[in-house]
Amino acid sequence: MTDTGILDSVLGNFTSAISGVWGPQLFYYLHPVLLAIIVLQFGLVAAEATIERDVPLLISHTMIGLLRIDVIWPIFTYSFTWANSIVQTGQVLGSNISGFALTPSGVFDNGISVMQTIFHAKAAGSWLNEGFEKVEFFIVGLFVMLAWAVASIIYLRCLIEAALLVYVGSLVIAFTPLSWTFELLLTWGRSLLGMAFKAALILMTLAVGMTLANTWIANYNASSTTFTTNIWNLLIAVVEAILFAFAVWRLPNSISGLAGGAAAAISFGEAVLGVGGRAVYGALSGGGSSSSGNDGGGSGGGGGGGGKGASPSNTSPQ
Repeated sequence: MTDTGILDSVLGNFTSAISGVWGPQLFYYLHPVLLAIIVLQFGLVAAEATIERDVPLLISHTMIGLLRIDVIWPIFTYSFTWANSIVQTGQVLGSNISGFALTPSGVFDNGISVMQTIFHAKAAGSWLNEGFEKVEFFIVGLFVMLAWAVASIIYLRCLIEAALLVYVGSLVIAFTPLSWTFELLLTWGRSLLGMAFKAALILMTLAVGMTLANTWIANYNASSTTFTTNIWNLLIAVVEAILFAFAVWRLPNSISGLAGGAAAAISFGEAVLGVGGRAVYGALSGGGSSSSGNDGGGSGGGGGGGGKGASPSNTSPQ
């Protein structure tokens, strides 16, 4: 008994649709946007240096801008390949540690396998107790199967979110050459790293679930003659299955959040909007401060000019 690859088909359909629609279109339309923003960046640097009349400032800002472009351009060009590699690294790491398949259907099939093993565990088997034992085994197996079903759906959601995050990268990267939007690139990178952590932690948590399931099966075989009169093992298995499903749901989110912005693609969008809002506010505030500073500097310059004008008259006799 398997899920016949339903979850894998869903993942493949979503990923193909995202990569086929977003990938080529985003790169095609955002490539000229990136070039225009690069030109805008150098125009802003030149305008600032002209206003300030500061050649060293022009040189330093130009070098920083070139360095920023050297970083952004290859990331924009290979963003799909590199971002996918980051997420797949987390999957491979979690798979090697847990021993589970990399696909959501593989995760669910492992849960079904454990459930069938529980169903086939030998109990007392007498004609009077057989009906009660079947009900008890069915309840335990059902909770185990549901726990793995929850884990596989959570893993499927994580991979779909990762695909969305990978292919939305071009949209974010295209606007990062400016000094006050460069933080968006870091936010996107932290979100990718968090997704890789989440995929690895989901698979690693499944290894804990498999260890628990093996303990349940051993306990059932050892207490088969008293299974209908002592429901301790039944209660332990049900409670641990519920806690296992909760751990798969909460633990990866809690730990992957250490990377910053590691939750869903919606949370990433909110983070991007927050960073963009702070950047715009900082740019406007900086512009106001700069204007005030320029006014003050002009007054100071006038005073300084008066001082210099007095200086030659004092030194002319010399």
